[in-house]
Amino acid sequence: MASYPPPYSGADWKAQRQAMKAQARIQRNQIRMQRRAMRRGSIVGPLLLVTLGVTFLLVELGRLDWWSVTDWFGHWWPVLLIAAGVVLLAEWAVDQHTQQTRAAQGLPPVGSRILGGGVIWLLIFVAIIGGFSRMAARTWDWNNDHFRFGLGDWDRALGDPHDSDASMAQAIPADGVLTVDNPQGDVIVTGTSDDGQMHVAIHKQVFSFKDDDAERKAGELQPSISGDGGRLTLNVPSVEGGHADLTIDIPHGVAVTVTAERGDVRVSGLHAPVTVNANHGNVDLSGLTGTAVAHMHNDDASFSAHSVTGPVTLDGRIGDINVSDVHGDVLLQAAASGETHVERVDGGVHFLTHRTDFQMARLDGEFSLDTGSDLSADQMLGPVVLKTNDRNISLERVQGNVNVVNTNGSVVVTSAFPLGTITVKNRRGSVDVGVPATAGFTVLASTRHGSMEDDFDLPKSGSEDYPELKGTVGRGGPTVTIETTDGDVTLRKSSVEPLALTPPAVPKLTMVPPVVAAPKAPKAPKVKAPAPPVTPTKP
Repeated sequence: MASYPPPYSGADWKAQRQAMKAQARIQRNQIRMQRRAMRRGSIVGPLLLVTLGVTFLLVELGRLDWWSVTDWFGHWWPVLLIAAGVVLLAEWAVDQHTQQTRAAQGLPPVGSRILGGGVIWLLIFVAIIGGFSRMAARTWDWNNDHFRFGLGDWDRALGDPHDSDASMAQAIPADGVLTVDNPQGDVIVTGTSDDGQMHVAIHKQVFSFKDDDAERKAGELQPSISGDGGRLTLNVPSVEGGHADLTIDIPHGVAVTVTAERGDVRVSGLHAPVTVNANHGNVDLSGLTGTAVAHMHNDDASFSAHSVTGPVTLDGRIGDINVSDVHGDVLLQAAASGETHVERVDGGVHFLTHRTDFQMARLDGEFSLDTGSDLSADQMLGPVVLKTNDRNISLERVQGNVNVVNTNGSVVVTSAFPLGTITVKNRRGSVDVGVPATAGFTVLASTRHGSMEDDFDLPKSGSEDYPELKGTVGRGGPTVTIETTDGDVTLRKSSVEPLALTPPAVPKLTMVPPVVAAPKAPKAPKVKAPAPPVTPTKP
């Protein structure tokens, strides 16, 4: 029979200590889990993600450009950290007030808000990107102040500039084809050569610390002419630390294709097709007769075309656009980040971006689009079709059919006689339509949460929040349809002059100033000889 109490064993105290340790560990885990359950996440993380998401969305929609965002972020990225700190302080104050209130009411405490590890790493990442953006902005500013060149021309900082000039000549038929390829430098092409020759003037600039190295680079920059018959190719080699500006004079009937990687292109005085490929430079076309096509890929570059007889086409990415006095169709299919201005086009105009689709049959006046939200045009021949968003639109003296679709902006349309079909569908903006006072037409107008006004005393229907305007003016005719929300509708009488049957003549651009005949010398006045004296007769 076993004795009582049981004999003491030296191993029992070790087992008891292990059990106590296990119990303490379980209690710590329970406390840790309770604290985690009571924790509440901070709103800093969601706010930061929403801010970044909205910024990226505006960039993709074209409302912002990457360079502007990067430049702003490089200057103001500490504001994000300050804002995050302010939000955390506000949350801490709210938590303290909540704890005191619950303690006074005898309620159990609630957990405080904390900043998660993912949000902390995101803030660190924002700080690092902000620092790099600021360094890049300062480097760019210093680069522009001291060297005046782009990011692709860092080799110019490797030495002192050395300039030299050269010239070339080559026979080319009057109806030949010329291809120019210049990786670094400007290209100027004129059509004033009258001797059947292509004359090329080359201005070379190389950067080097040694004269012999500069001479070697200048020699390597010498262009080469290849081809036979009526097709010639003028090619400039790519030399590190150097560029060559070309001035080319050819017969005006030669078709030209210019490819410039970094440099401006100017073409004038040709009566043949012109094609320009410019990746980092401006393009200027003037005094042309024939097809003009430009492919551009630089948000900071500008495109201009003036006094062109023939269709003009632009595509790619571009900054400012300026077109005037074109006798032919104009197609501007480019992501334009700057201002657009078009004047006097005797042909169809089609302006197409990811945000705006604007078409018309003829433009006797001008069309302007600024970098903000204003789009205006006047003296247009329809059909006119405009589909866009987030713009304030003004179309004055429009003759023919008009179709406008817009969102978040006002629309003003003034029609000239004869009246065409007018359809305006807008959202969150007012609509103002002017029609000739003597025209006959049918009206179908409605708005939501707006007022209705008209100068034709038509009966109004609908409710106060959804007014409608329906009726016939005169003997009827084209239909004027107006639909909008959260904006007023105005139908007014207009008295603008109709457009001319034929467009105004496009002024001619001559490359040679007219010869003014020297004035003729005045004729010397005729002087009569004095009469001989009369001899008196003797009586």
